[in-house]
Amino acid sequence: MPRREKLSKARSIAKSKKVAAKGRAQVVKGKAKVKASAVKGLAKGKAAKLVKSAKGKASKVIKTAKSKAAGVKAKAKSKSAKKVKSAKGKAKTKKVMAEYKAGKLHSGSKKGPVVKNRKQAIAIGLSEAHKASK
Repeated sequence: MPRREKLSKARSIAKSKKVAAKGRAQVVKGKAKVKASAVKGLAKGKAAKLVKSAKGKASKVIKTAKSKAAGVKAKAKSKSAKKVKSAKGKAKTKKVMAEYKAGKLHSGSKKGPVVKNRKQAIAIGLSEAHKASK
């Protein structure tokens, strides 16, 4: 085979290898782009899901806070609505509060500790008033 033919054959082989190499490089680049876009898409999807779940959780927290606040208001109204109506009850409450002011009101029995909290004294007075009115 003459030298020219050898050179042209070598050139054609080199060209085909270059083309094949370029094709492979493009395929690899394309796969990388596809993978990158898929990862971005997944990240966007996950981010959207996280945002949605956060919004849902926030709305749940707000709803529970509102319902708890409504419950507290209802309890406060019901507690303030409890009033002693009978004469015996009023007398008992008055007596208990006098004991508390004198420092002689005990929680439970006479052997129990002395009551130092005004709210506890009121609770004891209301309880005893309720028992007296029955």
